[in-house]
Amino acid sequence: MATFSVLVLIVYLTIAFYVVYRARQTLIEEKQLKQAAIVVGKAVVKPLSDDLDKMINSQLEPLGLKGAIGVSLGREQVVDVDKLIQWPVKIENRTTTYALFVEWDKSSLTNLQGQARTLACVTPNQGQSQLPSLTPPSDKLQENFTIFSQPESPVPFIPSVVLFKLAKEQKACNLSLRLVLRLQEVGLYTNQYTLVLACGFQFRIATLEEVLASAKK
Repeated sequence: MATFSVLVLIVYLTIAFYVVYRARQTLIEEKQLKQAAIVVGKAVVKPLSDDLDKMINSQLEPLGLKGAIGVSLGREQVVDVDKLIQWPVKIENRTTTYALFVEWDKSSLTNLQGQARTLACVTPNQGQSQLPSLTPPSDKLQENFTIFSQPESPVPFIPSVVLFKLAKEQKACNLSLRLVLRLQEVGLYTNQYTLVLACGFQFRIATLEEVLASAKK
């Protein structure tokens, strides 16, 4: 009888331990699913702009304007890939005699297939314009640029399907920005100079920690 009781107790404890184990595993699986849902479609985008100032100044120095123009494309961001349809650019015109224009219809973003797509700036009503953006002497400009398209059909910088396929294959995912600026001396319309800047954009899959950290900002 005692032996039977011990067996019953063993069976009971085994079932109890299994139920607790399965409950714990279920909680872990639910947590993992929630975490996966948080990061799905998210990526880190980083402008590779370390050499941007050097590139600008190499073109400005022959004009005696070294250090007179500043261009910033911001820092890396966690984004929803399929919703990434615009990016900020800040321009500072430190000259006193030149107006600075961004030539959007000559600027482009080159995709992974080598296709260069022209750009437009985002207007206050969230429309698009390819008219040049002006930065007067001793002034600053802040714009968001986008791929020029029909306003009702904005084009993401890169489809998430493509990005995650490359990530699975452990391949790099970089886009290339070409930004064309025009310097024009005020009052002297014959004195015009074109500056061509190039900058890569690096994409990679975001981690859970990066997504959570970005949500707190």
